[in-house]
Amino acid sequence: MHILLVYEGGRTEDALMLGATEHRMRVMLRGLVDVVEFREFEGKWFNESGAAAEIGALTAIPYTEEEVAPRLGARLGSFLGTARFGRCLAN
Repeated sequence: MHILLVYEGGRTEDALMLGATEHRMRVMLRGLVDVVEFREFEGKWFNESGAAAEIGALTAIPYTEEEVAPRLGARLGSFLGTARFGRCLAN
């Protein structure tokens, strides 16, 4: 699922949400190798460094079962800037 994070001051950042519960979410941010965890407190989401963000938008991407691995691999590969990563997931 794509997510748009809006930080204080108006800066926005696109991310891929990997999983979430009511008060926690794990996202993949462009340019970072590690997954970032956000925790919700009083209506705002805080990353591990303490930066506050709000969820600006969530967008689900519909897939048929046959398309999941190749398309997810291609999207993650382009998101991370490496076609090799996408080919690994597709195989």
